[in-house]
Amino acid sequence: MTIRFREHKRAYDRHFYPGATLEDEKNVCFASDDWYEMLRFFHFVLSD
Repeated sequence: MTIRFREHKRAYDRHFYPGATLEDEKNVCFASDDWYEMLRFFHFVLSD
């Protein structure tokens, strides 16, 4: 899963989720075989 942010600061702040990586200045990537872990990632990354 790759999530692209409009602002690089938000991408940087959200890449601290365990297992997430900062692909470039605006893209945060995460991969997991566990659907529940993906939901937790979505909640962490997309909540304000």
